[in-house]
Parts: sequence; C-alpha cells; structure tokens
Amino acid sequence: MRTVIKWSVMALVLVGVIAGATALYGVLSDKYDSGGLMAPKEFQNGGGNIGASGNEAALGDGQQTALENEAANGGENNTDGQVNSDNEENKPVDGDTSEQAEPKPEITMTAPNFTVLNNEGREVKLSEYVGKPIVLNFWATWCYYCKQEMPDFNEAYKNYGDVNFVMVNVTDGVHETVSSAKAYVENNGFEFDILFDTEGDAVDAYEVTGYPTTYFIDANGNVVAYATGMIDYETIVKGIEMIT
Repeated sequence: MRTVIKWSVMALVLVGVIAGATALYGVLSDKYDSGGLMAPKEFQNGGGNIGASGNEAALGDGQQTALENEAANGGENNTDGQVNSDNEENKPVDGDTSEQAEPKPEITMTAPNFTVLNNEGREVKLSEYVGKPIVLNFWATWCYYCKQEMPDFNEAYKNYGDVNFVMVNVTDGVHETVSSAKAYVENNGFEFDILFDTEGDAVDAYEVTGYPTTYFIDANGNVVAYATGMIDYETIVKGIEMIT
C-alpha cells in the first residue's frame, strides 16, 4: 500500500514539473520567438512623452517634435485619437510573407523625438530622419536576442536603401560603452550606422523596458507598428511594408 502511495505522489510531482516547464516554454516562446508586430498603443503619460491625447510628443528644451518637423514641410499626420487596445489592429500578426498587403492601422501616433550621439559624437535627433520611413531598433551587446537579430537587420538595411535604419545602442556607460558597441559592429561587419543613447533620452522617450524593441515609423513621423523581443528578417520586411 505504501509503495502505491509513494509512486502516486511521484507521478503527481512529475506531472506538475512537466506542466510548469511547458508553461515557461510558452511564455519564453511568445516573448522571444513570435516576432509579432503590434499596432501602437498610447505611451504611459508618466514618462512625460505623450500627452493625454496620445498623438503629440511633449519634449522639453525646445526640441522639435516629429509632428512639428513634418508639418513644417507641408505634410499631414493622422491625429484621430487613442488606439483602442481591443481593436483588431492591436492583435499581433503572424510572419506570413505572402503578397497580400498588410492593412495599415487607421490610427497612428506621432513618434516621440529624442537626442542621441552618432559615430562622430555629434548630437542628432530622430526628427532629422523624418521624410523617409524609419526602422527604430533599441539594442545592446549584452543582450543575446539583440545580437541574434542583428544579421537580419543588416540584410534589410542592404536591401531597403529608401528606409532609414536608426539602430540605437543603449550606452549606459556601465554595461555598455561607445567603444564596446563600435567594436561589436565593426567585428561583425555590420554596415548600418549606430547611434548612442548615452543619456538615456531615447529609452526614456519610448519607455523601453526590454531589449530588443523595434518601432516602424512612416515618412510622416508616425509610429505604425512595433515589436518587443527578437524578430526575424520576414517580420522586419513585414514592418517595412507597413510604412512604405
């Protein structure tokens, strides 16, 4: 009788372990392998980067927002309001690369502006890239999944010359430095330029809490889609198609 009870308990423990492992795998797979693109949601107001309407970036120190920069050039922006999280546009899309065009979300939001440093140490703003579609990626060399997706971003960079690739390195000066980031890019032969967020301005503007994170911004400076976690080449192309 004791033997039967013993084996029954062991069986229940084994089932629990398997169930827990399966659940953990599912969470990690969704976070790092799904590569799903999502429509933009209103940023949390606590960061001071998006107003209550969710359409205009409120930046200090006289910085010009992407919306203002684009308006000065005679363009138009969609300022219809906040995206409802229950809309179909907010559901992740799969990695299908068929010829059927992915519909653009009816509601977009203006991309928050920020200031970072280029390879020469000069300050540049995101608004300087408005006028062409933008792929904005946040990455670091200590981030395993960031490095896994880098070759795909480099390939997309070579194949889409009409798109600005804004590869923002999270340069905190402790875990990541300008020299370590430059060495990594040079050693791997990546051709895109990198920008250095030494003051955390870009990370704060987009309230990035995990890496990698990627945003797809149209030529008018509107965020059309974003992805958290590692994405592959097909998903990058899908995002580019949504902004071109």
